[in-house]
Amino acid sequence: MSQVTNTHWQAPDCQFHEQWVQRRLEEEQARVDRILLESKALREAEEIRAHVAAARKLNETLVDPVPETDLDDWGKWACEQADRIDPVSHVGSFRIGDKEAVESDGLWGKHISYRAHL
Repeated sequence: MSQVTNTHWQAPDCQFHEQWVQRRLEEEQARVDRILLESKALREAEEIRAHVAAARKLNETLVDPVPETDLDDWGKWACEQADRIDPVSHVGSFRIGDKEAVESDGLWGKHISYRAHL
């Protein structure tokens, strides 16, 4: 009879464990998806900044260059857009992940300075 009782108790534990494992896998996939989106946004922000720099450099070589004030206004606007989408340019730091995904890792609430590692 104790074996039947153990089997009876193991089934809910096993089901709970499977649900826990599934939840952790889904959380991990969400974290991977998020870092991939952040990486894409970072690349796009860097491309915008490179585009602005290339336009400024090209403008220096033109016979009839774009007026400096117009180029500055456009460059400022473009760089603001780059900063807006850049996941690591916001006040020089960013929060690692979200609470549910990383509280078990002990990283929740910790900030790292991205620029300090450049």
